[in-house]
Parts: sequence; C-alpha cells; structure tokens
Amino acid sequence: MENSPQNLEIDDEDLKQEGVQAGS
Repeated sequence: MENSPQNLEIDDEDLKQEGVQAGS
C-alpha cells in the first residue's frame, strides 16, 4: 500500500469502474 502516482491512478480507475458496475 504505497502512495505512488500509479497506485493512485489505478485506484481512481478501479473506483470509477466499480461505481459504474454498481450503478451508483
């Protein structure tokens, strides 16, 4: 769990994808 730019980008994409899938 490092605060690297890549990790942040991946987290952002994952969150967006999850939100879309969940239909929030």
